[in-house]
Amino acid sequence: MWTFRLTRSGVATFGKFSTAASLTSIAGRQLWTMNCYFEPFGPENDPLFESDYFKQHNPGNHPSLNDSCVRKVPLSQIPPELVDDALNGGSKLLERFCAGVWGGYGTNVTDHFVVLGKTPRSVVLWGAHSPSENPGVPRDMENLAEITADVDLEQGVAEFRLKNIFYNGVERTTNALFPPPIVWLHFQYCKLLVEGGVSHCKA
Repeated sequence: MWTFRLTRSGVATFGKFSTAASLTSIAGRQLWTMNCYFEPFGPENDPLFESDYFKQHNPGNHPSLNDSCVRKVPLSQIPPELVDDALNGGSKLLERFCAGVWGGYGTNVTDHFVVLGKTPRSVVLWGAHSPSENPGVPRDMENLAEITADVDLEQGVAEFRLKNIFYNGVERTTNALFPPPIVWLHFQYCKLLVEGGVSHCKA
């Protein structure tokens, strides 16, 4: 049985995600995002959970809702200059992907994130209600996110990911962070964000 509690800030923050998803004709968009999928994602298989970012923002290791949305694209569909730059340690592919994520369906939620760190293949962000105000104060709803872009020559694909770790930063609780319908909407929204970013990277 699901039990959950939505606080005011949780409603404000997550409500933007779900509303954006519900207002973009989900039924029609499912076909557009059909190549996106969610992979197993947790402390057992991803270093984000062992990162300094995670330890800083979730020091109590509070229970979390985790997801990683993946989209693989044949390298033949990616501009060669972006592939070459990525293979040489550049960040152009990641930057193009991020521009598509935040410049499209992510526009409504950009003010809920601050950048914690960046490498040529990854951007780590912290999300919360008004994150730039009192950034050191825990919120009852926080999100550690990572956006990645990688080139896999062996498979001949570019791999794009959006990872999310949602947790209550104030207290440890066994209650579900969100009810199932909101979680489902979040998953649809993640796919829209990723597909929007990918469409920005294609030749």
